[in-house]
Amino acid sequence: MFNPSARAKQQDGYFVGEFWDCYRLEPAQVQELRKFYEVHASNGGQPGLVIDLGGVTFAGSTALAGFVAMRRNGVRIVLFNVDENVREVFRVSGLEPLFGFAVDQAGAIRELMRLSGSDLSGTPSPDPVSPPSVARPTSGPLRRLKDKPS
Repeated sequence: MFNPSARAKQQDGYFVGEFWDCYRLEPAQVQELRKFYEVHASNGGQPGLVIDLGGVTFAGSTALAGFVAMRRNGVRIVLFNVDENVREVFRVSGLEPLFGFAVDQAGAIRELMRLSGSDLSGTPSPDPVSPPSVARPTSGPLRRLKDKPS
């Protein structure tokens, strides 16, 4: 049985969020991730977060609203491992310019570092890290489920 949840870890002092068993991103998991980030920020962690969307194949507007709310509070967000259908939701809804996108975690952290010196107006990055369409890794959901700790 699947138990969708958000997980958090740190990489070089940066907050990295992940969604486990979560093919459809729901507001509850985004809220859970937001709480983890608030603890990270209150403990003096690096500002901004990178989010692994590997395995997520659907994200509705209500779930994305949680990311937008964080962004409105001045939090820089870079998403990676983004399924092309999920990326399309960002594109069609007009939210794509508010976020950074990268192919993998290392690229997402580099993009976050690059963005950290710029303003928080939501202006699109002049040189995006990822191509307009990023294919989901074929091992996305299986990797998540296989590597999940017991």
